[in-house]
Amino acid sequence: MNALRKRTAELLEAQRPSDPWGRLVDLVLIFLIFASIGVIILETESGFSGAWSERFWKFEVFSIAVVTLTTVGYGDVVPVTPLGKLFGGLISLIGIGMAALPAGILASGFASEMRRREAVFYREVQRLTVDGKVTPEEEQRIHRLARELGLSHKDAYAVMRDAVRDRPTHSHCPHCGGELQPLGH
Repeated sequence: MNALRKRTAELLEAQRPSDPWGRLVDLVLIFLIFASIGVIILETESGFSGAWSERFWKFEVFSIAVVTLTTVGYGDVVPVTPLGKLFGGLISLIGIGMAALPAGILASGFASEMRRREAVFYREVQRLTVDGKVTPEEEQRIHRLARELGLSHKDAYAVMRDAVRDRPTHSHCPHCGGELQPLGH
């Protein structure tokens, strides 16, 4: 039994495409074939069995499935039977999910990458402003880093403001350990 599980896992791993977009394309193709066959099976009750069979082999039913799956719905060909209408609605919902899922993944990845870049910028600004002064070289370094990270001026300014505001203040001298007095006292 364990040998069978191991072999099954090996076969599944070998079959798994390494490219996530390839998986998405495979999934779309499977749904297109499923939708096309479903249309033929469910709409044969309406008396179009010969016409639907011909449409399948002319790949017209695939275009109907694409229109339904992408929720475009031109209206030129519509399901006639109750089961066909239910099936068409389910395929439309699946199509919405297939469009929304990759969009959500991309948006989440983009937001995560921007947070990572802002965190890198934040740490660098804090490091460069730890002494409370910014030399012209440090200012150039901050502006160059913001450009390299692809941060807009508005975002870079907001991160710099937060980094300076959150900058640790030293109450003791790092060299002798003596207590530091605030400036002006």
